[in-house]
Parts: sequence; C-alpha cells; structure tokens
Amino acid sequence: MSNILPTEDINIADQYIILNLLIDTLERELKSIEASTIRLQKPYLELTENILRQGRKELIATKQLMRKKGIRVFDKTIRNEDFWDYKYLIRGYEGNFNYLKYALKMKMEKRLMEFFNLAMSK
Repeated sequence: MSNILPTEDINIADQYIILNLLIDTLERELKSIEASTIRLQKPYLELTENILRQGRKELIATKQLMRKKGIRVFDKTIRNEDFWDYKYLIRGYEGNFNYLKYALKMKMEKRLMEFFNLAMSK
C-alpha cells in the first residue's frame, strides 16, 4: 500500500522518527556531560546544546509539515532486541516502518554529522 503514497511523505515520517530519537539521545548525553568530571566540559555542553536547539527547531518544522500533510507517526513497538517497528498513518493509509536498531543508530549518526557540519560552518 505504500506504493500509493508519495515517497516524500514517507521520508517526512522517517525524518520525524530519526529526529525524535536523536533529540532524546542528545538530551541523555547532555546530562552525562553535565555529570562528568571532564576538564573541558563547557565546549561539549555548548556544542550539544546548540545541536539540540537546531534539532528541536527542525523537529517543530517537521511536525508542522506532518500536520499540514496529514501524517501521523505512532510510538515504537519493540519486536525484539534488534528490531523496532513504527506505525504511521498518511491521509488514511496505514504503513509500518520496520527498523533494525543498528540501522537506526547509523541514520542518527549521519543526521548528527549533518548537525555538526552546520555547527562548524557557523
């Protein structure tokens, strides 16, 4: 049934999932950095906070676009320790993302590198 849906809409739902996971991960990392005893803590905190700000802005824009296009993504279902499923609804058509957990991690790392490149170019 996903053949009926535009690839762009499916990519928006995928991007939402990746951004959401990345922001959650970075928020946990921020707490770890704050609790750590590293000597140069401030630059790591500032970089992480800047990337979180960028990610949150992008997530807000993605949510607005999803609302406009009638796209909903539901919470993950953990099938087993290696696979996560996300159900989505696009203008009445149901679909399912089946992710290998490590593939999600790689997508998150790729997206994080894009944020790093943006932060470094400023």
